[in-house]
Amino acid sequence: MFGIAVMASCVLLALVPANASDFTLPIFGNANMDDTIDEQDIEYVQGIIDGAKDKTQLADANYDGKIDKDDIAQIDLIIQGNEKKLTYIDNFGEAETINEPIERLANLGLYGIQVARMIDAEDILLPVVGGSTIPKLKVFYSKFCSWPTTVNGNDIDFEYILSLNPDTVQPNLEMQTYPQSSIEQKRVYQKGLPAMQIISLDFRTPNDLSRNVMTYGYLLGKRDEAKKFIDWYDNYMTMIETRVEGIPDEKKPRFFVTGEGNFGDTKTSKDRRAQAIEIAGGQNIVDDLINMTDPESPTAITVETEWVMKQNPDYIFRIVHPGTTELSGYELNDTAPLAAVRQKILDMPELAQVKAVVNGNVYIIDGHLDDGGGNNIIGSAYAAKLFYPDLFKDLDPENVHQEYVDRFCHFDFDVKKQGVFFYPPLNKT
Repeated sequence: MFGIAVMASCVLLALVPANASDFTLPIFGNANMDDTIDEQDIEYVQGIIDGAKDKTQLADANYDGKIDKDDIAQIDLIIQGNEKKLTYIDNFGEAETINEPIERLANLGLYGIQVARMIDAEDILLPVVGGSTIPKLKVFYSKFCSWPTTVNGNDIDFEYILSLNPDTVQPNLEMQTYPQSSIEQKRVYQKGLPAMQIISLDFRTPNDLSRNVMTYGYLLGKRDEAKKFIDWYDNYMTMIETRVEGIPDEKKPRFFVTGEGNFGDTKTSKDRRAQAIEIAGGQNIVDDLINMTDPESPTAITVETEWVMKQNPDYIFRIVHPGTTELSGYELNDTAPLAAVRQKILDMPELAQVKAVVNGNVYIIDGHLDDGGGNNIIGSAYAAKLFYPDLFKDLDPENVHQEYVDRFCHFDFDVKKQGVFFYPPLNKT
């Protein structure tokens, strides 16, 4: 296992995208290392066999250690959607083989369930969730919120999971924020469910989302549906990234992100929540405190309020986490709770002379808008419109949000009339 992990980790490094639209589908059979498996991969494998092409790490389609005609046969099955097995590289850099088709999936992840719904795969989900967040979000998760939970901290009800007779299990693994504990948690599931297939994909991080949704689409037999979402997501992501990429750092607005708890508990741009704002062309003031090139650098740190005051950010964002002790987003129709949260920041004497407070640029963001599962592009749209209204005259974040709800969430909700997601609201003029 260790040897496989090291080998696959090297592969994974080559798969890290330059942006959301640029990714390598990490499924064996993707011989030419692009974002899909098609006839070009058959041609590439034939070229390897003939000695005309260099071997690639994903050319061994049937994962038997050699590249031959059997790999061409496997690629052809994948193209037709008739494969019996798929081997892919999960987010821990480990090669995992999954029997196909998946017909009974025990998905314990917060965003795994959301993405399964997005790509029209909810019919294979078994009635079980992990953790306590989904049951609290009765509007957004609708029928899923009534499903029983099997995970309470480190206590996992493996017996109940097995009683559902799944053929695959997808745990809730926080791979970005807690990578070490997540791989350990994967080992816990492998030990508790020794004969079970485990899917380890992370739908939280913006730059990995397209790759992981497409991989999920292949695994669940919903590749066309996955591509529809990716095309939509990448359209807005590319629009925002392209328009802000030429802005000099010294002209970008400087921001600070805080959440529930101490004001000084903040997110670096290694974290998905800050990434959503950074994608929109902002500069996170805490990034200077860490080595952003170090893979082990933290996603969250704690700073003193006085330090924030000295840094004098242009914007302060307070994340409200739905499903915790606070309510926001789809579950809330009254702006008063978010107004009260904002006022507490405005009333902090240490921040009285900070530009964000002086100019009223303190915003409360619903955690849905900068979290995983595709929501983060909505948060980026709000931030882009806030930072650069002239640059994004044609971008209406509420329209982006409504498209997401209508096309991929499949429940009746009008974001312009219901819910509280971004407070105070943007000036639409």
